[in-house]
Formats: sequence, C-alpha cells, structure tokens
Amino acid sequence: QTYGRFQECGTDSNSPCGKRMQQAALSFCGRVTANGKPRCLPAEEGIALSVEQGDGIYVLLDLQEETAGLLTLDLNLPQEAEILIGFGEHLDDLRVRTDVGGRQFCAVYHGVPGRQRFTHYHKRLGCRYLQLHIYASSVKLHYAGLLPTQYPLDEATAAPCDDRLLSAIYRTGIHTLQTCVHEHYEDCPWREQALYTMDSRNQMLCGYYAFGETQFPRANLWLYAQDRREDGFIADCVPSGIGLAIPSFCLHWYQAVLEYTEFSGDITLVQEIWSKLCSLLDAFSRFFDRKLGLIPCL
Repeated sequence: QTYGRFQECGTDSNSPCGKRMQQAALSFCGRVTANGKPRCLPAEEGIALSVEQGDGIYVLLDLQEETAGLLTLDLNLPQEAEILIGFGEHLDDLRVRTDVGGRQFCAVYHGVPGRQRFTHYHKRLGCRYLQLHIYASSVKLHYAGLLPTQYPLDEATAAPCDDRLLSAIYRTGIHTLQTCVHEHYEDCPWREQALYTMDSRNQMLCGYYAFGETQFPRANLWLYAQDRREDGFIADCVPSGIGLAIPSFCLHWYQAVLEYTEFSGDITLVQEIWSKLCSLLDAFSRFFDRKLGLIPCL
C-alpha cells in the first residue's frame, strides 16, 4: 500500500472521473505505515496520511488477488472532500488504468467531515487494485477494499498432482472461475461482467469438473433461450438491450446444452428450450448457400 500527492493535469471537475485520475500527475511519498512499520488495512486506530502540496492525497491499495465484491470505505476526513475511486487489474501505467477508450473505471464518493463507513451495495466491482484520489490535505484511513460476494460453490476435486507450480495454476483457475460466478457467468469480473455464450460454455465445462455443480449452468443456459431478437439469433450478452449478435457464439450454445445434458443427465432443460433451439437453427438456415453447402460470413 503506497500513497503520495496528486495534481490534476488538463482536466477539471467536469471531466469524466476516470480521465481525471488517468491524467493526474502523481508524486510518490511513501508506503502506508503506522509507527514506522508497513501496515495493511483494516486499521481500527486509523493510519494518518497527509501532504503539503497538490490537489490532495492518492492512495494505491493492492488487494493481493483478483477480487469481486462491494466497495467499502472507512475513513476520517477533516472537511468535506470529493474522493475518486479507481479500480483495475494491473499497474502497467504505474497507476490503476481508469480510462480505457472513453470507458470510465472509476466512482465518485462525496465525503463529509468526521469518521464515516460506507458500503455501496448496488454495484459489484472486480479488481486487483484500488486507487483513491482524496481531495484533502489529510485523512485518517481505517479501511478501503471490497466486501467479497461469492456464489456458494464447493470445490469438487483437489489439485491434480503434487507439483507445486501445477497446483498453483490449478488454484488460480479455480479462483478465476469463482470470481466470474454471480447472477450469471461473467466473461470477466472487472470490465463487463456480462454473459456471453462462448465464454460461459468454457466456464461451465471447467466448472463441471471443478465444482460438480449443474444448477447454476442450467439457469444460464435457460436464460439464453429467453432472448427475443427479431432475427432469431441470440444477443451478444443476455439479458441486455444490446443490438449486436455474434453468430458463431450462438452456435456454442448448442454445444453447452449438449455438455450440460451429458454431465447432469437432465433432459428437462432441452424440453423446456426446444422451441428456441429450433428457431435458432431456422435463423441460420435462411442464409444457407445450397450451391456451396456453406453459410456465409454474417
């Protein structure tokens, strides 16, 4: 955990918050310490940080691993202060990357004087690193991190061998799957948190071996069948109002349904979604070139 001072460059309060964080000049002051020793959060007594110049204090926090959960803050401010909160998966820019092609991976918290505890229950974040830009010259930091939110999964199989490297890779794979399981499978816990047919097919197939659980994949596969595009295809992300479809991804849905049926022994899902399975094939058949025996690139 490190901190320093920041100075906005080329932006103002009307600029997108992620852009403000991405372009700010950072000046490193030191590690977050208490009594001269490095400290991790939470810290009930609080860790006092201060700067003498710039627009305020930045704090960079390492959560130690990819984490999916609810933003939680516990801090003490001497005055009202805006706090920008960036979240990301790497530090290639020597900071959290908060502005990606105009997309903002940043939140704004309006702090009040005194100690305050806040958890944002309405949006789940996925990240390895958090970065705070606190528009104040001093702060006492008690905690900043994510309250984990996890679907209840049991690990069905142990690491496949005694090799430490392979075991570490296996555990990382298990953790990756777990951080992508919430209301539905997610292509990633950070950027999109969206249900894609090809991504989820791979996650389901690994999950059958890792967790021995089929109820969650069934719910995802059923959800695809509820999509109602006029052309009969399945939208990029379900559920969504997105106007795009990836035709090849639609076909992975059939593979996922087959694998679910084989692993679970449950044929009721196929019975429930049979009409959608047929209508999706009809959508592809409209483009079939009988002379070539192929479907063109759609």
